[in-house]
Amino acid sequence: IIRREERLPIVAILVDESTSMTLPAGRQNPLIPYVPGQDPKQRSRYAAATEGVIRLQEQLTQTHRVKLYTFSDTLNLVRDIAYRGEEEEAVPTSPQEVQRIREALKSPTGEHSDIFDAVTRTLEELKESKVSAVLLFSDGRSTEEGEVMSQAVQAAKEQDIAVHTLTCGSQDPIPDLAIEHLMAPTEANLNDILALRVIIINHLRPQLAVDLEILEEGRLLSTEKLVLDRGRNDRVLTLIPRVAGERTFRIQLPEFRDDEYTLENNYKDFSVTVIEREMRVLFIAGIPTIEYHFIVPALIRDPIINVSCWLQSADIDYLQQGNTIIERLPRTVREWEEYHVVILYDIDPNQFNNQHETGLEALIRDAGGLLVIAGRSHGMGKLLQVRGARMHALLPIEVDKNRTPEYDQAFASDFQAERTTAGKRHPIFQFEMSRAANDEVWATLPRFFWHHPVLRAKRTAVSLLAKTGTPDGRGNVLMAMHRYGKGVVFFSGLQTLWRWRYPYENYDYDRFWRQLVRYLGEAKLLGAQKQVVLYTDKTTYSPGEEVQIALTVLDPALLLQLQQESIVATITEENGA
Repeated sequence: IIRREERLPIVAILVDESTSMTLPAGRQNPLIPYVPGQDPKQRSRYAAATEGVIRLQEQLTQTHRVKLYTFSDTLNLVRDIAYRGEEEEAVPTSPQEVQRIREALKSPTGEHSDIFDAVTRTLEELKESKVSAVLLFSDGRSTEEGEVMSQAVQAAKEQDIAVHTLTCGSQDPIPDLAIEHLMAPTEANLNDILALRVIIINHLRPQLAVDLEILEEGRLLSTEKLVLDRGRNDRVLTLIPRVAGERTFRIQLPEFRDDEYTLENNYKDFSVTVIEREMRVLFIAGIPTIEYHFIVPALIRDPIINVSCWLQSADIDYLQQGNTIIERLPRTVREWEEYHVVILYDIDPNQFNNQHETGLEALIRDAGGLLVIAGRSHGMGKLLQVRGARMHALLPIEVDKNRTPEYDQAFASDFQAERTTAGKRHPIFQFEMSRAANDEVWATLPRFFWHHPVLRAKRTAVSLLAKTGTPDGRGNVLMAMHRYGKGVVFFSGLQTLWRWRYPYENYDYDRFWRQLVRYLGEAKLLGAQKQVVLYTDKTTYSPGEEVQIALTVLDPALLLQLQQESIVATITEENGA
């Protein structure tokens, strides 16, 4: 006996209610038209799925019964939508029924998505019914492995039931603009450049133009115009603290409320202890050139720098210049260690003995700073011939010690000096807070006629200023620096920067030398605080949670020096273990 009966076919609609469905849907999602100023929750993936269910059931209930399920780690039947009759007899879905469907699809609360369990359980519950298809709304983030998912696909094939997936998510990252990490030293000198490194994540759109603001205690300090690539962007920012004490700063990005998933990561606060310290500087010069007469008062006027000058060619009864007058050069290593920075300006190496060389080398190795300015009177070749191996190791450049500085020649053709890529990022060349304004200042740098012959920068050195134009056999390195032990050595092959004073007077000229000297002295003054920063991926952790610790090197010369080095990290608990 064969009994026949007609059964109304069923369509099962499964909606993923995991919390990942609360993430925003794309602007191009056809189910949710983009409206400026719209609440992000109204444009979530779950909202898109809800709109899709309402549109689909309008047509499906004319020929099928529709069973509406939600799933995350479990499967729940939330609504049985009744058959409404054939197309010519059907009436539109009532507003009350639409509201009941929306109420059935509550806000997502599931911790994960088990798509395999949802599909297999649905097929099991409806095995006695005529199932036409299963419609699956999800963002595709399943916690199950691919082999398990294939079992659900095979079960549907055996029952000849099609499973249609409607993707609510995207393979692109969550739309967001965020400051992922901010690396800043904990201490800084008053009126000194404070270098920051910030990592910005841009998941909105490529070549995003933003105005990044730097605030101090709620007051706007500067605005930096940035163009961000899609993904990770690494930037170095600078600011100058003007008030001593514990100061709170904020780095802030604009808010794109219509696109971003969250606005809480658009800014970061950090605190810096601003200290007014005294920096001891020893300035040794061979002869009193125009450059010497302008550099000395620039350093004397600085409120932090305490400079002592020693002019080698001065008469025996000459009163040396400086904030602190000295009657002789240091003799012992301990006397040299009283200084933070030493400036050697075209010195006569015959008046610089072995004791001086030993004390200077010990100072630099112990985090001191050395500024070497090459001149036309004695030159670097004579210095290396008389003061050999130690001075060669100290310098960041290679020179031909048999070549004179050509002081007796007149140079008719001029050349332009330009910052290298590293020079544009280095804080000592930062005169204005915004990059565009700083470039305008550097555009006023005059053309030069002479620079000291240089073969090349050393492998571990960073070239900061270079000569443009046709090579003339004199090398193109004008300024370079490298690390020596714990200290820093800076070389300048120019001795006519005083031309920068005209027609703009001494403002930028003074600031350049003061920033350079301060930078060289901070390695000893502040220690490792100015050079490297440790940070963690989060500020709060639960017991047993993994902690990621990163070390960022802020000093480009130190970073170059460490590239070939093996670094050992030691992690110690409070109990000493």
